[in-house]
Amino acid sequence: MSDIVSEILIIARSAIPRPVKDVLLYCFSRRYRRYRMILGLLSQHNGNRVASGPFKALEYVTRAYGSQLLPKLLGTYEKELHPIIELILGKAYEKFINIGAGEGYYAVGCAIRMPSTQVVCFERHSASQRLLKKVAKKNRVFDRMYLIGYCTPRLLSRVLLPVRDAHVLIICDVEGAEIELLQPLTVPGLSRADILVEVHSDSISKELRSRFEISHRIMSIKSKPRTLDDWPNEVVLDKQYQLECMSECRCQMEWFWMVPKKA
Repeated sequence: MSDIVSEILIIARSAIPRPVKDVLLYCFSRRYRRYRMILGLLSQHNGNRVASGPFKALEYVTRAYGSQLLPKLLGTYEKELHPIIELILGKAYEKFINIGAGEGYYAVGCAIRMPSTQVVCFERHSASQRLLKKVAKKNRVFDRMYLIGYCTPRLLSRVLLPVRDAHVLIICDVEGAEIELLQPLTVPGLSRADILVEVHSDSISKELRSRFEISHRIMSIKSKPRTLDDWPNEVVLDKQYQLECMSECRCQMEWFWMVPKKA
């Protein structure tokens, strides 16, 4: 019986329009009311633009899919990666492939900062695709972007095929599916790409090291808890809200920054 009830709830949630869901959450969830209040304070200060970091002034939306919105609007999202992102933005890539693009934080942010780079986005969720299109159009980069749905090794290989050596960047965040996609033997073009990948388990970490250690130099970056020192000076907000705003609501994460040795 519980399985049937769960299925009914899932169907009901998908059938309820988003504005109605927002009203219901506002009425019955104290946490959601607090979140909307904080979002309102941030919006008063900086509109819906990213306030700091590599993508400062990026025009954004008021919803994030599969991640926390407030750290993105602040510009503190995945702050551990900022030095790598700035390094990436200083390179002249022919193509940038974003696997698991979400609503476009990295895809659109990099497209703005790298105006001569073609951007290919893989994003399987239709809700995220709609938000990504909206963010891309707001920032006038949609004409340089190709949006594809579900990524497979075969599709990835085709996208990589025409790119010259050391002129392609891959940013990958696919909740564990990186183990299926990042296979140099199946997708030979990976051996020539700069790759920033979020690694979702110790076993995946070990496997990716064994696959790429011959062809790439691998740097491991791990997430750290935010402190008040991480708060961007560009934003004025009472300190009682600051840590809550920067929280990404997840456990310690690890990323690999992998650069071809030959390059």
